[in-house]
Amino acid sequence: MRACDEPMLPPAATAGYGWRMTDRHPMERPDRGAEARRILTQVERDTGMPASSALARALGRARNHMVGADADPEDWAELWGTRVGRLLSLAAFVALSLWLFRFLARGG
Repeated sequence: MRACDEPMLPPAATAGYGWRMTDRHPMERPDRGAEARRILTQVERDTGMPASSALARALGRARNHMVGADADPEDWAELWGTRVGRLLSLAAFVALSLWLFRFLARGG
């Protein structure tokens, strides 16, 4: 017989610990893998962005940045000015990085 102050547990629960290890959790369904693939396919279709690697996406963003994809394509001066400016800044970054490396390598 059960004491009056003991709580009544649901049939699948064990002494306040939730589900027993032998019971399957309600969220464990065999079709979850198929559902996840369906959701990823739908996200890819809706956003137009394939589920590719992070490196591929980063390289694509860098390429779009360097060619001035965000500049107005109708204004040739803005487009080419953006491209030249970004190329010069990349060259300056590489040159300063090499200088810093050589400076530190000499013990400067």
